[in-house]
Amino acid sequence: MIDQPCVGRDLVVRELLERAAQLKCVLLYGGRQAGKTTLLRNVERVSVAAARGAVAFADAEVAVYVDLMGLPYDAEPSDFYRLLVLRTGAVLARVEEPRGPREKPRLRYDVEAFVAAVAGMLEAHPQLKRITFLLDEGSRVLGSRFPRAFQDNLFGILYGGDRSPASDSLAFVFSGAQELLRFCEDSTSPLGSRAGEIVLRNLDRESVRELVYGRCPELDREVGLEVTSYIFSESGGHAGLASRMADAASAVAHNTSQSGLVEAVKRTSHGRLFDHWVLRLSGGARAVADKVVAGTEGGWSRRRIARTVRAAGLDPFLGMLVWNELQYVGVCTLQEDGEVLVPVNQLFWRHYQSVAVDIASEGSSDLETETWALIRKVEVAMRALVVREFTKRWGAGAHSRMRRILGEDAWGKIEGIRLKAAAKYGGSPQYRRTLMDCMYLGQLGTLLESNQSWQLFRGWLGDKSVMQRWVREISVVRNDLAHFVLDLPEKELRRCHIACDDLLVILQQALGEDETVGLR
Repeated sequence: MIDQPCVGRDLVVRELLERAAQLKCVLLYGGRQAGKTTLLRNVERVSVAAARGAVAFADAEVAVYVDLMGLPYDAEPSDFYRLLVLRTGAVLARVEEPRGPREKPRLRYDVEAFVAAVAGMLEAHPQLKRITFLLDEGSRVLGSRFPRAFQDNLFGILYGGDRSPASDSLAFVFSGAQELLRFCEDSTSPLGSRAGEIVLRNLDRESVRELVYGRCPELDREVGLEVTSYIFSESGGHAGLASRMADAASAVAHNTSQSGLVEAVKRTSHGRLFDHWVLRLSGGARAVADKVVAGTEGGWSRRRIARTVRAAGLDPFLGMLVWNELQYVGVCTLQEDGEVLVPVNQLFWRHYQSVAVDIASEGSSDLETETWALIRKVEVAMRALVVREFTKRWGAGAHSRMRRILGEDAWGKIEGIRLKAAAKYGGSPQYRRTLMDCMYLGQLGTLLESNQSWQLFRGWLGDKSVMQRWVREISVVRNDLAHFVLDLPEKELRRCHIACDDLLVILQQALGEDETVGLR
């Protein structure tokens, strides 16, 4: 991945390193494309540059960026520790050659081996006092994927005092969004209760101007000011949107007029991103958003947000979480006094209002029909891909392999459904129901994600946990017990709709244009 220039984040970089040194664990809140990865990579660069200039036995520290998407789908805590050791070795190699033998990574690490490996690397670099791990996509290790003992071990590493030789030399920064809130609310996790919090906010106008000229250095002053003004007013300074719009300007800056440049920026598409934002908003944030698009005037104080949250039937003390959420998603920003939030990012609010109008005017029946049609396409495509890959891998033994994966009970039910269908429609030679036709969505998902078969599909589907989440979101609407579930809230239907959309694109790419997706 090519590092993007990081503008407007100098204060956040300093705050993050200072909080990590003080508290040993920090949660960095930022919505989708808010610039978390760019910020964390920049923190690593800044720390490495500072460490290179430090003399021996100084108090320098190095921040190590770790992309947890690099963990395999079936990762264990040992894989996590090994990834951290490998990344630390690569970063320290950029600081200086170690004074002593280079750490040779093991295949497996327990907690003690990890702490010993880090201690050895610090000893080989005596100018370093601390290593701060910057963990991108923190939800991959903070949820239920790893056993609870994993979090307890991290807590022991950081806060074990005399019992932990690494407690003064390590710190962790976890980045994420709403999933970090759930982590903190987990009363059985002591790590979340000790962590500090940093909210990643939108860029100011000057930072957006720097971003625009960084991408389009050839712009003259008048055109640059117009483009900057438009991008800032439309995106509200959201880092990802502003960056994407600046890229659109850069692509045509050499061969278009001033008006054509602005038109190119206006055509930048953000709809799918905004759909994801809307579906991830908490109930309290949705309540505030509904008031904003309904035309409620004025800024939003903490007290006003709490009242709105309470009117929606939620705990008013969630208001502070909503206050932060509206900022790190990038749809509101603080006024200069720091006491009032105001809506920004006009692109998002127009999108939100259009969706709200569509829901009000069309009702859920059309949405249900469209969603069900998408689910059918997903099921048929999953069926076709499973048949093709299992047959390529196991030939005539494909059904035997499926039976082994699903288990005898499930396979017996599938056989029973097929036999009933054969008896019922036996008089119609045009109708023939195969075993695959009798499988439900959940069973198809199991055939895709099983450890016995996942290697056949991972090249297309990528991260198994993402595919599992898609299937869960679809199963709310179309599950193996109730089939299509009627009268669901629109939020669940829209969540299912987007999951189907995302999964279907991948399935169709895997099947290719020449294969018949509609085969039975």
